[in-house]
Amino acid sequence: MRNKITTMNTIDILNQFSDERNHSTNTRYAYLQSIRIFEKYTETSLRNIMYLAEQDQINQINWKNQSLRLYLINFRKYLYDKYKINAAKQHLSRVIAVFRHYEITIEKLPYFSIKHATPSIPINPDLMIDREILKLCINIKNPLLKSITLFMSSSGMSKTDTLKLTVQDFLDATSEYHNTNNISDALSILKDNTQIIGYWDNNQRSKTGEIYYTFNSNESSTAIVQYLLTREKLTLESPLFDISSKYLSDLFKETNDKLRLGCNGQYSRFTAHMLRRYHATQLVEAGMDTEKINILQGRKPKSIAYKSYIKIKPSKLKQEYIAALPFLVVEDLNKVKTELDVTKEKNNQLETKVAERDKIINDYESILSDIDVRINEKIKEAMGNRGDDLDDLFV
Repeated sequence: MRNKITTMNTIDILNQFSDERNHSTNTRYAYLQSIRIFEKYTETSLRNIMYLAEQDQINQINWKNQSLRLYLINFRKYLYDKYKINAAKQHLSRVIAVFRHYEITIEKLPYFSIKHATPSIPINPDLMIDREILKLCINIKNPLLKSITLFMSSSGMSKTDTLKLTVQDFLDATSEYHNTNNISDALSILKDNTQIIGYWDNNQRSKTGEIYYTFNSNESSTAIVQYLLTREKLTLESPLFDISSKYLSDLFKETNDKLRLGCNGQYSRFTAHMLRRYHATQLVEAGMDTEKINILQGRKPKSIAYKSYIKIKPSKLKQEYIAALPFLVVEDLNKVKTELDVTKEKNNQLETKVAERDKIINDYESILSDIDVRINEKIKEAMGNRGDDLDDLFV
């Protein structure tokens, strides 16, 4: 049962709002920021403005004369004067969403020209993070930063989805290489294997609700194992990366500033979002079809062709992913094994086994041949003796 707005403070109202909408931690924080800006501008609380809006509706005040309308018109102008276009739109949209959630009617606001508003700075493709920048970032001695950077840049997972992963998820993704659910045993096996390609299936993208699967590179698997070996009291339910969303953003910002990477558009160059862009861009460079990249990133389908792509077996897409690894890996290209390399390895192993079997067969054939000769000699000898006995009968 809902509490009355008049008995709740801003945090209570927003917690109830986000609970009822099943918001993620990041989304909750975003709404709080927008409402705080609204309260600071209006110099009153969200509760008070909601109360005024409810009273106007109860008293059937015409929309154009309602206090909430005036607040929103002035707040919109303030936002577009102070913030870039995209940020202004987001803050206004969130504030309106909160009022509408509590069944406060908001009709269309008067026309507002954004011609002279500050435009959002577009992302410059030439300033995208590349392999060399990522090398600088992961060379900072921080096992967590290295493992999560390599994982996100090679899997394409969003920050929210990445931070939901558990140690159990990692063991499941790498089960092909260890076949155990014991953490210590699995890490002991995996730490000596530099060719682990994780397979992450049945993921649900937080933003779109799409169910998707993806893979991560061998170097990121190695980094994750090394990171997990530094942690204590691990359980299967432990988060794979032990850091909150806010602290991860702070860590990326600190790294970006330390390396003086600057910004690309309105964002720092080194962010979770830029790692996701790196993943998509590098796969395009490798020649992978964009719809297949959408599958790996959990994006909503953009064409009818998607229906045929979702039928692709993960094992087949994994082959394409492995072939694209030279475009994704950061540290050592020489450690990457393509599908051709793996096939050659298997062929060489098979040839060795065939040669060994041929030798065994030849040895058996030689033994059997020798036995055959000896048997024939014995038969001849026996037959010769029998002939002598018959001759004696006719003497």
